[in-house]
Amino acid sequence: MKIKRSLLFVMWLLPFAALFAQWQPMGPAGGNFRALAIAPTNDNIQYLAPSNNPCNIWKTTNAGNSWNRVGTVNDNVYSLTVDPTNANIVYAGGINYMNRSTNGGSTWTQQTLPTYHWYLYETKVHPTTPTTVMAACYIYANNYYHMGFLKSTNSGTTWTSETLTVDTSYAYSVAIDPTRPQNVYVAGYKYGSGIYAPVVYKSTDGGSSFNPTGSFSGTPYYCYSVAVHQTNSDYVYAGTLYGVYRSTDGGTSWTQVSTGNYNYSICTTPINANLLYSGGYGIIYRSTDAGASWVSSSTGLLGSLFYGLAASRTQATQVYAANNTDFYRSTNGGVNWASADAGLYAAPVNAMSNAPSAPGTVYIDNNGAKQYRSTNNGATWTPLTLALGCGSLCAFGVAYNNPNYVLEFEGSG
Repeated sequence: MKIKRSLLFVMWLLPFAALFAQWQPMGPAGGNFRALAIAPTNDNIQYLAPSNNPCNIWKTTNAGNSWNRVGTVNDNVYSLTVDPTNANIVYAGGINYMNRSTNGGSTWTQQTLPTYHWYLYETKVHPTTPTTVMAACYIYANNYYHMGFLKSTNSGTTWTSETLTVDTSYAYSVAIDPTRPQNVYVAGYKYGSGIYAPVVYKSTDGGSSFNPTGSFSGTPYYCYSVAVHQTNSDYVYAGTLYGVYRSTDGGTSWTQVSTGNYNYSICTTPINANLLYSGGYGIIYRSTDAGASWVSSSTGLLGSLFYGLAASRTQATQVYAANNTDFYRSTNGGVNWASADAGLYAAPVNAMSNAPSAPGTVYIDNNGAKQYRSTNNGATWTPLTLALGCGSLCAFGVAYNNPNYVLEFEGSG
């Protein structure tokens, strides 16, 4: 009976010990990031949102040298923007809500949108009237999605909206003219008669009414992004599926100025009005002549889907980017890139396996976009060459007697 009582005592102890076990992040750093925002008043303060729901918000106060998780938004977050006068006021546009923080991302308040207004893919704060917030969204009506525009003049407490199209269409981006804020652009695409066509709408009264701008030549399909020159209101940029288009007459006409694919994001900087960046698929494009010509760089970059992009407002050669693998920083104007992710543990691990003959050797997959190996139980990680994939990675198979012999198993073969 004594033995039985001792065994029972141990069985009760184990759950309590597990309850108080201490867990430490082992890395690797990085993650699948959808949105990036830089504080206009302080380049060192930046916010990141990964593609999760709930979404943990990450913050750096030293331009990416280190990161901390500061709060959680109970929604998918597609866009982030920071108040131009207060770095602690942040807006996060999601599927169903606009979310607002007034304490640097620590806590968030959901702001209810009008009925059937979803997917806030880009959000902007008025440059001189910070209580005015604007967003590009979808509006669902009559069994179709339509390009929509949302505007609040009381920091998101209430909203007015504009339905921009009558056919099936989607809005992806909004831009406010830095020098003439009454000029507002909303970009997306519309679908009809089997054809996808980019479309940009323009308002000259601060978003009260809109009209379509000129048409696009060729077949650029989607318009993912839109931006306005920092000092010349006539220069407007539209990033499409197949290249960047530029207008030199405020949107009346558009000319293709690059052939780079998947221009998910475009950013400018007041420190050099002729400098632009565009985030593409696994690559960053750069123009130094107000968008007349573009070059590209992928040196130091991994992954794809560069939706997050921000240029320094005080250092002409410093630019930041985030995609489905990591946060990257360039200090030479986008020529070379390096990860800046210390403490940024937001990577979804799809698969993990250790080597039977060398238990300290571990393989992991980060969201199907980045893979690593550690030979010291996760103390340090080495990125691996990503195999050509045809589906989501679901498992590793490591040879029993050889830790360097690895098989990958995917959902599609």
